[in-house]
Amino acid sequence: MFTVGAIAGDLGRFDPAAVSARSLGAFAYLVVFVSIVAFTAYGLLVRHVSPARVATYAFVNPVVAVILGSTLADEPFSPRIALAATVIVAGVVLISVASPPAARRRPTQASAASESSTPGLGAPVAAGSTDAP
Repeated sequence: MFTVGAIAGDLGRFDPAAVSARSLGAFAYLVVFVSIVAFTAYGLLVRHVSPARVATYAFVNPVVAVILGSTLADEPFSPRIALAATVIVAGVVLISVASPPAARRRPTQASAASESSTPGLGAPVAAGSTDAP
């Protein structure tokens, strides 16, 4: 984004004196702490839950940000925003409680056969083979 803004000529319109200490502190906080927490949470999700549930992370984060902005920074929280947040959270709940498609499908005969034999542990050996276990 910085490169695109620089190419578009935005650097010429940027006035560093107009940047307040509060906004600079907020930017630093977002870059350092929020990024670390978000990345750590994402990493934990990837290791412990299904991809469908990990994807919900992208939907929940903006809702949390809006609620925190409203609570901590007195940003507006209108009925329209509340309705949108409710719809998003309801969608995430539906994704979370729904059973995964693999659990609803019955295994095919080929996949059931491949799961029942473990190579090297009692698998049949061809006659005359020297690779006996």
